[in-house]
Amino acid sequence: MIEALQFVAGFLFLVQGAPPAAPSASADYTSVTAGEWINPLHLRVPDERTWVLFFFRTRYPETANKAELRRKVEALVKRLNQLARERRDLMIVGLTEESRDDIQGFLAETQPRFAIGVRSPTHKTFGVEDFPSVIVVRRGNVEVAASPDRWESLLPPLAPDSGAPPLDELTIEELKERVTRDPTALSIVDGEAGQALERLRLRLAPEEFMVYCDQIEHAGGVDAVWTGRVRYQKHLADPNVVEKLPFGTPASDAAGAWRRSRDDPRWAPMRAFFEEFNNRKNVTVESVVEAHHAHLTDDPNDLLIRFWLAQSVRDKKDIALLPSLRAIYDAEPDAVVRSQILLGMCELAPTGDAETLRFLEERMKTEPHFRAGATLEMVHSLIRDGMNQP
Repeated sequence: MIEALQFVAGFLFLVQGAPPAAPSASADYTSVTAGEWINPLHLRVPDERTWVLFFFRTRYPETANKAELRRKVEALVKRLNQLARERRDLMIVGLTEESRDDIQGFLAETQPRFAIGVRSPTHKTFGVEDFPSVIVVRRGNVEVAASPDRWESLLPPLAPDSGAPPLDELTIEELKERVTRDPTALSIVDGEAGQALERLRLRLAPEEFMVYCDQIEHAGGVDAVWTGRVRYQKHLADPNVVEKLPFGTPASDAAGAWRRSRDDPRWAPMRAFFEEFNNRKNVTVESVVEAHHAHLTDDPNDLLIRFWLAQSVRDKKDIALLPSLRAIYDAEPDAVVRSQILLGMCELAPTGDAETLRFLEERMKTEPHFRAGATLEMVHSLIRDGMNQP
């Protein structure tokens, strides 16, 4: 990914797995670093947004009131998710010194909609000792909210809209402007850009709307979320497609059900599988393919096993397992799981890997689903250009 970008107010943000760097005493910037990033970072240059840095832990000393601290963290994530949807003037980043494995349950339960940096030493840079803590960086000034109960005072609400009409009252051209005003906005679930795009689909003739979708497909850059949402609206508008697909899939439905009832005994088969699989001393291409094929049903446990199997393979950081991801991709019926497999390829494949690039190019010709198709193109671009590596 991008190694370093110089932002307004002298902020330097190192993206996607950049190695931790201690800030120089003479430097006019501060480093925000992490060993690995979860969730995409939407960066723009120059960046005039206020930065909200959320420092958290999911493990606490035995003497701490763990239940209370957990409630605070969950409440903050919920509020930050809301801000991520509503405030385009904010860049929200979560940072923890813990590993991806340490916070998997926390991520699945709270579903943060902002970037999360794991194995991050940045709390030391800012002198953060209490968790959770929020730091706001605005116009070059670092403002620390020592108490999570008071940090929102650092973020005054945006000035009220000066009588701007609601979306339903906008002209076609005004709706188009709302869609493309911010190249990151269509990635925001239930955001204004997505609502404006849907209204255009309802108001334009299908052929005209489909042409418009082709025109804006790459307005969000290399962003599978943007591309997938544009293609989904185009899919809904296409008069030649009689049976419309939902945006979700059985795997995404199963993941939602698990998040709502993660302690339910019905998930025992999935937990048992990963307890055994992750404790294996030797994971081979054959064992990955065998595990995938053994769970090719629509049972929610099997769907989740296949979804997280791709992540488990990726987390091995073993390039020798790359052929297993290519093999299970072709056998996988669920588009969301296929997208997860592609992200695994992205992390394991070396820059410019000819075999993986050929594989992706061939699948791009035949992939029928808008979500997996968008991820295919993104992963191909990242591997080709070396943006998949720190």
